[in-house]
Parts: sequence; structure tokens; C-alpha cells
Amino acid sequence: MEAKKAGKKNSNVTRKPGTQAPYRLSDELVAVVGKEILPRPQVTQKLWLYIKKHGLQNPKDKREIICDKLLKPIMQNQEKVTIFTMNKFISKHLVQKLDKSAYVHEEDKNAAKAEVVDSDATVEEVDESDSD
Repeated sequence: MEAKKAGKKNSNVTRKPGTQAPYRLSDELVAVVGKEILPRPQVTQKLWLYIKKHGLQNPKDKREIICDKLLKPIMQNQEKVTIFTMNKFISKHLVQKLDKSAYVHEEDKNAAKAEVVDSDATVEEVDESDSD
């Protein structure tokens, strides 16, 4: 008999955006990410956008983030943090876990807008065909 291999989870699985529970963010984190309610993955994404936009990655060691005046309160007044320790500092600023209905992901908003535009186009097409 052949022994069963332990099942390995597929690490390349992409989750649908908006499946993570959103959090109410601290004022310090809102100042950096620009939103009051976000799921953790989007918080990390917005932080990276801020870090790259302001050139806060150490050019000699890309794993290191140099904290500016807005990041310091989030990172417990550290001058530098690593990308690996950044998440433990963020956790303290995820103030309150909210119901998923409290947040609609950007891609979901865009999809809803596209559906409205498509339905408008369909109505116009029907109006034109009625005039024939």
C-alpha cells in the first residue's frame, strides 16, 4: 500500500478582494493610508504605496524602512524598521474589527460602476433599435 502524502496547500491561491474583515484604523494610521476603514491586506498595500512614494526604503538595504514623521507614531517612534517587523507595529493600530459589510473593496466598486455603465448602454441600444 502506498502511503498518502501530506496535502500541501496551494500557496499561489489568490483570494477575492474584500474577503478579509475590515478594521477601524487609528488616527495615526489614517494619516498615512488615507482611509478610516480597511482590511489588513489593503492597509499593508497602502503603507507600501506611501513608503515607495516618499522614498522611505533604505537604498542600501531594501528590507529596511526609514520612518518619517508620519510613520514614527505607528512604528513606536523607531527610526528604522524592517519589512518583517512592520506588521507587528501595524497590529496595534487596527483598532476595531468590523463586519465585512462596513467596507466595499475598490475593485468591487469599479465592477459595480461598470455594470451600471453596461446597463445604460444596453438601454440606449434598445432605444435605438425601437426607433427603426
